[in-house]
Amino acid sequence: MPAVNLVIQRSETNDSLKINDIVQTYLSEKVETLPTSLTLAQHNVQADLISERIELMVSNGISGLVIVLLVLFLFLPARTAFWVAWGIPVAFMATFGVMLLFGQTINMISLFGLIMALGIVVDDAIVIGEHTEYLRNSKQLSAQDSAILAATRMGAPVFSSTLTTIAAFIPLFIIQGVIGAVIVAIPAVVCAVLVASLVECFFVLPTHLAHGGGDTTKKPSRFRQIIDSGFNYFKERAFSPVVRISFRFRYVTLAAAFGLLILSVGMMVGGALALSFSLRLKQILLMQTSQWCRVLLKSKLWRC
Repeated sequence: MPAVNLVIQRSETNDSLKINDIVQTYLSEKVETLPTSLTLAQHNVQADLISERIELMVSNGISGLVIVLLVLFLFLPARTAFWVAWGIPVAFMATFGVMLLFGQTINMISLFGLIMALGIVVDDAIVIGEHTEYLRNSKQLSAQDSAILAATRMGAPVFSSTLTTIAAFIPLFIIQGVIGAVIVAIPAVVCAVLVASLVECFFVLPTHLAHGGGDTTKKPSRFRQIIDSGFNYFKERAFSPVVRISFRFRYVTLAAAFGLLILSVGMMVGGALALSFSLRLKQILLMQTSQWCRVLLKSKLWRC
């Protein structure tokens, strides 16, 4: 049938979903004025695909948040779990401010970064919160003293673990070209969330835990007793012996970890695990790898 094809595109600064709403409104009004011999049909609507992916990201993020909260309230006292979980929206709100400052938007890539950071953001707060409870219960310290001591003693390990996680995402900033422009939102969002959570767990969380109070002499519920006794049994009978053996034979542990690394690489090289890349993607990866090597050699970081 004779047809006229009209392609609707947005400008770089417009929102695809808002433009789609405008187009749908126009079409719904225009169809009523057309003659019966003329039909108006849509095809290849990219905005619908974007909406489906965003909804999938949001649903995955909500389910991940629910799982994180369930695990927190399962293994930590309700008061501590509440203040640890409260750090998630605080860190995300601070991240939104950083995104606004640097011109980032909430899109599929940034949402993916937020979902990745969802399980990482509470790690440092869990360490400080759990150590505060340990000092209050085992050392019989006050809530304020235990919160201060926990933040002081856990400062170095928490700070270093956060820095190592940030260091893993920093190389994504130096990727250039179209791929670099697309995925730069992931390291930007993750690093902002981690820095915000680090500030929150050292300057906000101890204050909440210090004034969160709670009667340590109060007998916990039956459910809490079962969970704590089972966790303590696993910690003393299973986890602690493995840690002691691993530390005692640390060179064997290191060799075993290196052997697993070789095994994982061998599975891909030997074809046991299929690896499929398009020719264009192979070219991009090779070019990017050579560019990283040139940057590394010029910066003389290899001498470290």
